[in-house]
Amino acid sequence: MIKHSILRKEVNGEEKNKEITGFLLSNQNIFFSLSFGENFTNYNGLFSFYDNMPYKTIENIYLDEKENGKIIVNKINSAERIKGKAKEIFSLENNCLNYEVNDYNGWINIELDFRSIFSKPRFGRIYSIYKDKIKNKKHIIIEYTNEENKEKHFIVLCGAEKYKLTNNWVRKEYIYDKKRSSNFEFYVYQALKIKCEEKIKIIISTGRTKEEAILNINENNSQGFLKKIPEKDVDFAYICALNSLSGLMKDERNIRAGLPWFFQIWSRDELISLNAFIQEGKYDITKKILWKYLEKINEKGRIPNILDNDESTNADSTGWLFMRIKDFIGKFNKKTDRKDGDYISEKLRETIEKNEKNYMENSLIHNYAQETWMDSISREGFCIENQAFYLNMLKLMQKFDNSQKWRKKEKDFRKTVKERFFENGILKDNLKDNEIRPNAFIAYYIYPELLTKKEWESVFDNLLESLWLDWGGISTVDKKSKDFHEYYTGENDFSYHQGDSWFWLNNLAAVSMIKLNKKKYKKYIEKIKEASTKEILFGGLIGHASELSDAKELNPGGTFCQAWSSAIFIELCRIICS
Repeated sequence: MIKHSILRKEVNGEEKNKEITGFLLSNQNIFFSLSFGENFTNYNGLFSFYDNMPYKTIENIYLDEKENGKIIVNKINSAERIKGKAKEIFSLENNCLNYEVNDYNGWINIELDFRSIFSKPRFGRIYSIYKDKIKNKKHIIIEYTNEENKEKHFIVLCGAEKYKLTNNWVRKEYIYDKKRSSNFEFYVYQALKIKCEEKIKIIISTGRTKEEAILNINENNSQGFLKKIPEKDVDFAYICALNSLSGLMKDERNIRAGLPWFFQIWSRDELISLNAFIQEGKYDITKKILWKYLEKINEKGRIPNILDNDESTNADSTGWLFMRIKDFIGKFNKKTDRKDGDYISEKLRETIEKNEKNYMENSLIHNYAQETWMDSISREGFCIENQAFYLNMLKLMQKFDNSQKWRKKEKDFRKTVKERFFENGILKDNLKDNEIRPNAFIAYYIYPELLTKKEWESVFDNLLESLWLDWGGISTVDKKSKDFHEYYTGENDFSYHQGDSWFWLNNLAAVSMIKLNKKKYKKYIEKIKEASTKEILFGGLIGHASELSDAKELNPGGTFCQAWSSAIFIELCRIICS
């Protein structure tokens, strides 16, 4: 297990990210996160999914304990919070939060904030708290009514006998939300205190009706804790990443992009993450997800940016789809190889033709503004990774149709890309500007055949000279660029792809360096692995991989649980050990 004490950092003499460290537990139905004491974001708390939208109920749970010394212990599928002698244990089972307290005589505080995840109601919020006997056991019932829209929600607390009402509204400021220029001021309800005498175990369930909340408790079955904890940090981080990715599964054919606010199914994020499932032998899940997107390819050869929103597409999700199909080839059931191969071949052929018709300009693949993964900046024009995606599709097509046509297409297009993008050891990011960005690492990952090994090494050397961050990351723009930002700027997305270091891309770059020349790039690979391991174990929400970091130093930001960050770290760990 890994223990975590309070994290404090100072920048320019000012305290930074005070106590921005907590834990997150998640499953298909609910997610729950807390800090050491006061929550650092309004996204902390207990959320349940209703109609694919997270709904918050509990704001915070904390003891009256005044002793100093705060520790969080990460046990993969449970978390412990220790203050003085008192120990709190949190775990999830189905639709319920299990909360245990040991070695404590005192009161447990419950704060509430019933609302949809992005809403900010201020008035007409009515709470009613009472006891009810259910199957000869007394439960505490919390009933919430929103007078404006007449919605009702319930919490049932099973195992809590003695309590007293607090009945107090308080204003909360969340330091991380304020730092991100997000909504940071909310009013929450201090509802009640529960008496603990040495130890207590409470099962907490929510529902839109009292009956639903009670049923969730009755269906609650113990799943147990992980018994064996690895000793090496990187091995523990690897298991944490697997657990985090598992907790982001909405069901067997959908992976949420992240928590708390990226809970939708983003095609790019899901497909980038999918190789972790392939490497872990999750072939049934992989096939369901791949086939889901094959069915979603539209008349222009694109798939939706967000599942169930067909209006918005992007330039690279289709490329990632066929990249993952290439990774998956040969893994599915041998009895259905022929049938599946015919289906893939048909879809791939159609997609190539549609992309040539709609996005081929001057013999290259064109994209419009904000259509690549760097969607906070334009990058309109001809981007290197999109040429690599098209080349991969042409190469993949030859597995199903070995005619000269596809070999010639691939050869001619490869020659065109190399002539226009590669010069003096540099592979251009976009033909419309000379800005140095890290997307050539993606191009290598997708289609290493574009250049010779020696040429790729010159590309990587030049990228690392301009983008390398000494703590173990890669900047999203040249450190000498006028657009470079050292620190994450939050919802004011100036830094988002203009300096911020993304963990998924750092790990992918390390994977690419291993494949190209493991010995030559050893120090970079090790630093990236160490930084990602440290971030997962000791960063924002322990046991989860964050979205990004400041460029200046390893300091996690964005959302603190991101699928593709965990997934490519898993891929990195597996290739290092192979």
